[in-house]
Amino acid sequence: MKSIPRAIALALTALIAVACGTGSDSPSGGFGRALEHLPDTPDVRGGVWVADIALQRELFQVALPPENVSDDVVWFYASSIRYHPEEDIFRGTQINSSIDGFGDYAIQAEDWRKSVGFTAVNVDLSIVAGTYPATYEVLKGRFDTDAIYRTVRLDDDWKDQLEEKTREGVDYYSWGNDDDVGDLKLRSGIRPLGRGKRLRATEDTVFWTHTNQEMHGLIDVSTGSDGSLASNDDFDLLATIMDDEGVYAGYLTEMTPKLADRVEIYLVGLTFGITQQQKDELASRLSLQALDPYDAYGVGAGYNGTDYYLVISLIYDDEQGAQDNIAAVENLIEEGLALFDGHRWSERFRTYEVRTEGRVLIVTAITDVPELWSVMVAQKDLIFFHR
Repeated sequence: MKSIPRAIALALTALIAVACGTGSDSPSGGFGRALEHLPDTPDVRGGVWVADIALQRELFQVALPPENVSDDVVWFYASSIRYHPEEDIFRGTQINSSIDGFGDYAIQAEDWRKSVGFTAVNVDLSIVAGTYPATYEVLKGRFDTDAIYRTVRLDDDWKDQLEEKTREGVDYYSWGNDDDVGDLKLRSGIRPLGRGKRLRATEDTVFWTHTNQEMHGLIDVSTGSDGSLASNDDFDLLATIMDDEGVYAGYLTEMTPKLADRVEIYLVGLTFGITQQQKDELASRLSLQALDPYDAYGVGAGYNGTDYYLVISLIYDDEQGAQDNIAAVENLIEEGLALFDGHRWSERFRTYEVRTEGRVLIVTAITDVPELWSVMVAQKDLIFFHR
């Protein structure tokens, strides 16, 4: 079953918006735009999460509230995107962002107002990248820099630690030292560990990091002093596929799951005393399902107006490599087991299609569990592992 390409999906939602008396508010290419802000470094390539919130609003027909609404309205807005009560479906829209206001602390919108001067209502695109402890967060949206200027100076909890720093002529706000582990007395929704942060804000972009080093990395890309992840061929391909397929939230990485990793994760749930022979036998059985090595992958969720679907893209060295693994991918969908609960992957997909576009092998699968993409990432349990 083919997913509706992004262009068609956006055309349909635009027609819905016109019928409802509102216009489209989603610029095209959320994944592509995300790469333009990130440095092309090993820690960033280790994981990039993207949530195209403007696209989510369109697809789920959630109205954007005015900026001066109450905190309860902000919470209702964020929840309406995240969860569909009539279908009882969590849509898998959110990523692990501490700054976009859509996460687990979204109900505490007041923390955003008093700390940074904006809320989830201001955000159209949310980006998180890096592997701990290096993390980069970027927001695209509509921000009042004067309000941010005033707010950070009036925040009773953090104003005494506030510093203004400069990198290559670009100003940013800083609280605390890079090696701060956090202060429990200063925890809040926007700072759940009570850690100081770095903030750079313009009218359409916010950078949020823990250390100066990551902030400098984002600034260097923004000023052209350093190249962006958009210049990386593998990530550019992944982003193009995700955007073309209408993915509203997803993940890109070059950290591909290997057979040895699969065996170790599988053994975690077993009792003590497994022998090396048993371990070798397990590896031998799993090797029959393993794909040929691939270089990077993307996984995420989309919605075509009727059904939710997953998109999984695997980047091979060449077109032949992608084509050679079609049968192995189909076998893993039909026979493979999810390590986090032992169920067959095929039980979660109503229909699916496997195809190639150049050196990219692409799976689109209709599902009733759109948040499955984020479970795969969190559990390190992507369906497709390789030798």
